[in-house]
Order: sequence, then C-alpha cells, then structure tokens
Amino acid sequence: MEHLQTHRVILRPFTPADAPEAFACITDRLTRYLAWDPPQTIHEFHPVWEGWIKAARAGTDLHFTARLPETDEFLGLLGLHDIPSGHPEIGIWLRDEAQGQGHGHDMVVALIRRATARYAPPYFRYPVAVENRPSRRIAEKLGGTIIGRYRTQKYDGVIYAIPPIG
Repeated sequence: MEHLQTHRVILRPFTPADAPEAFACITDRLTRYLAWDPPQTIHEFHPVWEGWIKAARAGTDLHFTARLPETDEFLGLLGLHDIPSGHPEIGIWLRDEAQGQGHGHDMVVALIRRATARYAPPYFRYPVAVENRPSRRIAEKLGGTIIGRYRTQKYDGVIYAIPPIG
C-alpha cells in the first residue's frame, strides 16, 4: 500500500520500525475510548503490531502510521479493518498531544478517498464511544449516520455509516 498525504499529515504503511514510537504513546488516557487495553510492555505490543502486518499481507486490513510531513513527528495510527466484508471499518487514534488539531479528520478523509477508489464500498463503518465527542464529530462532519449501538467493558458505543468520498 502506498503513502497517503494531505497538506497536514502523511500516512505510511505501518512497519516494525514504527512500533517503539507507537508504544510510547499508548496511555490509559488514550485507550479509554478504545475497545482494547494498553499493552504493559513493548514485548506485549509485539504480537499486536505483528498481527497488523499479517492482516495487511492477507488483504483484510490496512494500518498506517500518521506523521507530520515537515518533521516526521509521530501522530498516531489509522486502520481500515475487515475490508473483504464490503463495509470496511475505520479505526483511529492520535497521541494525546496531537488531539484537537484537525489531524484526525484529515487522516480519515484521506483514507476514505483512497479506499473509495480502491474498494468502492457503499459505506464505511466507524465505531466510536458515545462519550468521545471529538471522534463523533469526525463521523458527523463526513455525513455519518448512526446504524448501530454496542457495549464494551469500558464504554457504550455507536457505529456510524460514513458515505464514500469520490
């Protein structure tokens, strides 16, 4: 998978070299709205990111590292999951210091544009915690509508359907 770039963010396929920076940014605060708990050690993180690479090779998922184009500073991760389902699911997280600056919106738009051209799904699924207002605003700004609800041990969530972007 090639790089995706906006004027504010560059998205590159995740590689093992990205793992230390990604792990360093995984905090309890960051994962409060994620379905998974943070790995406690870099060793515990290894099978997680290794699974991402295997899924990319199998064509079921894509995982990108988000960075600032000017400085290459690590911002977060972006994924497109369950591609063969016909309704791929978007997952995103940004390091604490990068939140609230519009990077998440740029990342999701870039991914949807590319995935629309490549896979032509009728919509993208975007699960998000009900209390995660910034992430919900991304979905709503892109025309997302709620199509489902779910519950994890940590939070109640909604699933948005976000239309393709041509």
